[in-house]
Amino acid sequence: MRERRPALNLSQKKLADELGMTFPTINRWKNGHSKPSGLELKQIYILLDE
Repeated sequence: MRERRPALNLSQKKLADELGMTFPTINRWKNGHSKPSGLELKQIYILLDE
């Protein structure tokens, strides 16, 4: 996600909006304070593969 997000010109805020989540949630994942659930991972993979 870290490499693909900038390649798609998605900021953390934009990614959060696209996934229907909050910026702090995305930021916690990036910083390793939490991990996305299986459903969230599926949504991320779908979004980043488009």
